[in-house]
Amino acid sequence: MMSNMPKFSSALSLPASIFSYKKDTLTSVKSRDISEFLTKDFASIKVLQVYMMYLYHEYICPLKLSHINFLCPDAISCATMKKNRLSVIDYIKDAFLNERKKDVQSKFLLAPYHEGNHWVLIVLDLVLGLAYVFDSATPPPPGTRKLEGFNCIQMAYRIYWTNLENDKRNIKSQKLRFIQMKCAQQVDAVDSGYYVMKYMHDVVTVYNEYKDNLSEGYVQREMPYSDEELEETREQWAKYFKDNYLMDAGE
Repeated sequence: MMSNMPKFSSALSLPASIFSYKKDTLTSVKSRDISEFLTKDFASIKVLQVYMMYLYHEYICPLKLSHINFLCPDAISCATMKKNRLSVIDYIKDAFLNERKKDVQSKFLLAPYHEGNHWVLIVLDLVLGLAYVFDSATPPPPGTRKLEGFNCIQMAYRIYWTNLENDKRNIKSQKLRFIQMKCAQQVDAVDSGYYVMKYMHDVVTVYNEYKDNLSEGYVQREMPYSDEELEETREQWAKYFKDNYLMDAGE
């Protein structure tokens, strides 16, 4: 894996077609993002965005998985919500409404969500009106994590549902049903971002053709990911970043 990386800033283009934006957006991966990644510290939003680009170019595009798409973790983060809650709802709502225009509607919208120094993955299924929550630090039963993002997603979905033609409403409820998935549980406090990356990889590579309720077909586990599994995820990120961005980085 890469090490001893000098201080730099590398431009990162976020294509509208991948991140559900109205137009392409530009951001940058900075030294701090890389430093935290190399020391296996908390994964930043930029690190997650790079991994989503990796999944798109490695699997979604070549395998023509047009029914899998992303919501940008920066656009839906709790920090963004605190600055402008309506902008988050509008972004999610527009992403949902855009699904109506597609020849093939997305089965899964992968939404990595960051709140309170913790990452969770929300996998949205607009066809069935379900939201699968992958949380690597799931509270013990009967507790569930109360996240601000759930409310924004719910409000955006209600607007999306009311704008559907009657013959396209496969479900009758205006509310998404959130399902807590039984998934691998982290051991180290800072690993939630890497777990979300691994969850996304599993959905894209293993469950990409699954058409029913994902909670019924997902292979449940509560054992933590092994060091080898997490290292493989980091190696995927590192190689993709090195090959596609590192050579263009400046001081």
